[in-house]
Amino acid sequence: MELDLKWSAPSRPFKKLSPRFYSTIAVLVLAVCLVLFVAGQFLFIAAVLAILFVTYVFYNVPPERIHHEISEKGVSFAGHVYLWDELRSFGFKHRDGLAFLLVNTKNVFPGQLIMILEKIDHEEVKQALVKHLPFEERLGEPDWSEKLMKQISQVLVIDK
Repeated sequence: MELDLKWSAPSRPFKKLSPRFYSTIAVLVLAVCLVLFVAGQFLFIAAVLAILFVTYVFYNVPPERIHHEISEKGVSFAGHVYLWDELRSFGFKHRDGLAFLLVNTKNVFPGQLIMILEKIDHEEVKQALVKHLPFEERLGEPDWSEKLMKQISQVLVIDK
């Protein structure tokens, strides 16, 4: 049996945010910039504004659709083929109503391939990958930084 699973999906999760979110962030950024201005930290002001700009673009520009494939050679991710001996393990993650396939690589960069599973059965993907890579059940569990960000977002309810 020849292995050949193909699908395309957005390159990243996308959620359009409300105008209330942007006005709240603008007030917070303005306050931080004012404090930094008084302290004479102009480089930090530029960094805060750059982060604000990247956040705005990230949440307003829809992601491109990229093609994924699992074949006998390896895993194709966004046009680059990773051979089986370049990959270490795989697992799944579910967040915000989306299913993700996580594939760890042996290279430092990228250390992990993150693919959205859209219109494809993740059990079928698991059966295809388990022939070549070990499955890690705990791979998709949130790490300390994700848990911290979740707690912060629950305290600072910005978008409703």
